[in-house]
Amino acid sequence: MEPAQAAEKASEGIVKDAQVIEVPQVKKPAALVPAQKSQQQEYKTIAPEQLSADAIQTGAGKLVIVIGQEPFNMTMMTANSGGSLGKVNGKPVVFSILSPDQPYEQMEKAESYTIRFYPTGQTEPTVILECKKVPSQAPIEGMPRTYIGEILKAKIK
Repeated sequence: MEPAQAAEKASEGIVKDAQVIEVPQVKKPAALVPAQKSQQQEYKTIAPEQLSADAIQTGAGKLVIVIGQEPFNMTMMTANSGGSLGKVNGKPVVFSILSPDQPYEQMEKAESYTIRFYPTGQTEPTVILECKKVPSQAPIEGMPRTYIGEILKAKIK
């Protein structure tokens, strides 16, 4: 018997001790609203030759090396000993220096990698450099390892 009918019959005296239970209405979920675009500045792709010499200031932030393209299958490490921009054979490069105690096996295997520069206190990089590893001298045991990456693509904020 429907609650409305039970209530009606209870009022007529036909059904005794009937209770009317009100079922709360289920609210429809709010409509999904597309996320608004971030107010943050978008990255601008520039020619690697256009990078200013001070685009990366290791005393004012961190250089993060990213090896791999897939989000769940990439290696990230900080170039603890710093880095800088320069030129080798007329091509723009980035020097990344790993301290002697840092693991370097992935870097040795990589043919390409990305460098991200995060200024101190910021959670987004201001410079992203896609690099191809340039062959360099074998490091001396116990000394920092320097990797040279030819800059193939540069993005800045």
